[in-house]
Amino acid sequence: MSSPSPERPVLLIEALARVAREELLTEKWLLAPTHRVGHQWVDVMTRGGQPAINLRVKTLKNMALDLAGPEMVRQGLKLVSDQGATILVDGIWNRVKAAREKQSSGYLAPLPVTEGFLATLYGAIKAMRLAGLEPGQLQTGCFEVAEKGQELARVYAEYFQELRVAKLIDYAEVLRLAG
Repeated sequence: MSSPSPERPVLLIEALARVAREELLTEKWLLAPTHRVGHQWVDVMTRGGQPAINLRVKTLKNMALDLAGPEMVRQGLKLVSDQGATILVDGIWNRVKAAREKQSSGYLAPLPVTEGFLATLYGAIKAMRLAGLEPGQLQTGCFEVAEKGQELARVYAEYFQELRVAKLIDYAEVLRLAG
């Protein structure tokens, strides 16, 4: 794999300066991987002499929230943070674990509930959500150990239901609404 070309950032800044010059008073959105990176690009451009009038740095998440915001307000929905979603998953997992321990040991149930475990469990749910997988579509038989799939499917279904009941949406739903 070759290293990035040193000319690439220069071309980006030149293109950004051209748009800023040609559309001087028009509102412009600069989509950047992070706010910090976007502002660094704008700083380089302005140090080169091109003013940044009506230029807004946006991340994909910001842009999606701007686009989905009116529908979120109309439906009375609030965005749950990753931390808030992890807390939801913690409560759900404790209920699922208690139910599994009554039936059998389960696959995930014997594992200690740590911050890392919960982050991993939420990460799996977040990945399924971003992939557009609905709770009923998770095929537990595709897991190497079916019990793991069953436990994950139950947590996923309850997570989905808790979001609905609390009128919360996660980032995956924001992207869907923005589309």
